[in-house]
Amino acid sequence: MFLAGAGMVGLLLILPDRHPEDRVAMMVLGLLCVGCGAGLLLAGSALAQRHVVVANWLGILIVGAAVGTIRPVLLVPCFFAWPLLGAGTYLPARRLAIDLCVSVVTFAVALFWLTDPVDRGTMFVSGVGLMVVICVVTTMWHSRVDNLLAEAQFLATRDPLTGLLNRRAFLSRLEAAGEDPSAISGLVMLDVDHFKQINDRFGHPTGDTVLRRLAAVLLESVRADHAVGRLGGEEFALFLPGCDEGEAARIAARIRERVGREIFDGGLRVCASFGVAAGLPAQGEQMLVNADRALYVAKQRGRDRVVSWSECDQGWAPPLASPEAA
Repeated sequence: MFLAGAGMVGLLLILPDRHPEDRVAMMVLGLLCVGCGAGLLLAGSALAQRHVVVANWLGILIVGAAVGTIRPVLLVPCFFAWPLLGAGTYLPARRLAIDLCVSVVTFAVALFWLTDPVDRGTMFVSGVGLMVVICVVTTMWHSRVDNLLAEAQFLATRDPLTGLLNRRAFLSRLEAAGEDPSAISGLVMLDVDHFKQINDRFGHPTGDTVLRRLAAVLLESVRADHAVGRLGGEEFALFLPGCDEGEAARIAARIRERVGREIFDGGLRVCASFGVAAGLPAQGEQMLVNADRALYVAKQRGRDRVVSWSECDQGWAPPLASPEAA
């Protein structure tokens, strides 16, 4: 914006001018714009928010000086749109409101103290009106963009069928927990038993209903600081910070009982198998492996049960091909 302002000043210097007495001031303003613009370009991504604030206020002062020196004034007050658009794009609404107040005061000083008295009131009202409109529009635009970004982020981390965390988001949550290495955490993996047969016999819409209801049961069974994700198909996982293996197993047992009490269309009842592990958050990947192996053991032992990793043979690993469904 500073460079655009310098270009505008340069254009005004080239055009015929009936008020040559303001040309020196215009050249000074143009050089200030070039210097500020070049500095911002060189700083690039290293700019902190406070630097943007200072640059914005400098832009407001330059425009105020232009109002006081360039003749005729005409549309020069419209240049206040530039710093206000910059504030609306890069700064929060509170900072934009402050910049609006600074712009109005600067405009008033330049207009009422440094210019001819002709049409001051009309010019002030129209100029301030333009500033307010710009601030309102940029605030609405910024809010809309923030809402769209939040919605996009939500959709990127959620399973579309159940609304739970998707696999990538759940694993990211597990990885992020490693930043607090001191707290023990539990991890539960569960799988709906014979889910393929449910789809084949009752249809995929019923299968989807089962998954959505199971997701609701999982969310109702854990605390707000726990994470629930759908890892894929009929496989789900719970990350339970602050729970040891015993407590995680008790939560899994309560969920298993609730799932068994659910009745779906056609009298359908379902059950699920659970694998439980626990460890430090930094061991998240290993906990996931251990819970998956415990889940495999639960399937081998007849399904519809909870198996903890401590109950399994610690040196044992499941074969590459898992047993028939799930």
